Amino acid sequence: MSAAASHDVHVLDHDRLRAAHGLFGAAIHRGPASDERWARVLPTFVPGRTLGVDIDGALAGTTTSFPTLTAVPGGAALPTAAVTRVGVRADRTRRGVLTALMRRQLADVAAAGEALAILGATEALIYGRFGYGIATRGRRLRVRRTGGRTCPRAGRAAQGAGTAAPADRAGPPRWDRATRLVVGAAHR
Repeated sequence: MSAAASHDVHVLDHDRLRAAHGLFGAAIHRGPASDERWARVLPTFVPGRTLGVDIDGALAGTTTSFPTLTAVPGGAALPTAAVTRVGVRADRTRRGVLTALMRRQLADVAAAGEALAILGATEALIYGRFGYGIATRGRRLRVRRTGGRTCPRAGRAAQGAGTAAPADRAGPPRWDRATRLVVGAAHR
């Protein structure tokens, strides 16, 4: 039996989400979240979608996801699992923890009818063995604040000429219309 097969991957209860977030933070060299920060982060966890592996009674690895949609050619949007907060404790790596987490998560994604799983990772090579691949490269754009116009297909970004509403004020209807026009764009 492989090391990955020997790990019990389970859904983390609400009271273990902060530990999962702390483990992820440590994996990317961040300190633990303050109480104020945790109060803002907690609502971003979707119940039943955070997985963990315990070794010797302590959380050794975690991953979570949230449901979204991804635009595909032809204007459709497919159900998608946006995978995030993947981490394994530094002293528990190379023991099959990540493999066990990814296998379970992808099985859960398929069982839920989500056609895609997306993951923005800094270590792309690690996730290739689970079927993830490079879908896009980063791009920087410089947008002048004055004299700009909105894309006619996406609708007007804001009421004032030459201004754009921040994403949180643009609202889901505008965001959904705009992201359906860009193949590969993930909805909120």
